Amino acid sequence: MSSLSPEEYDRRKRCLETLKGLSKAEHIEILRILQKHNTPLSENLNGVFFNLCLLEQTTFQDIELFINFTQSNRKDLIERERFMSTLVTASPTE
Repeated sequence: MSSLSPEEYDRRKRCLETLKGLSKAEHIEILRILQKHNTPLSENLNGVFFNLCLLEQTTFQDIELFINFTQSNRKDLIERERFMSTLVTASPTE
């Protein structure tokens, strides 16, 4: 893989920060994406590791799609919880 442009490097760096905040189940799904693309991994007692800068573009895009999906789901859940709380706290009208 050729070297990354500064913009692509920043994009992957932002992705890395987002990856750190994912849940365990979401990390497992990232691992599935990596395995699907036969990405080289390193594993030890501290976890599974891979080089985000060396990922093929298609692999990285799949990871980004998954992250966007999880963020959208979180946003929808927050909105739904707000809506549900307004139903609970709203006084009944007669």
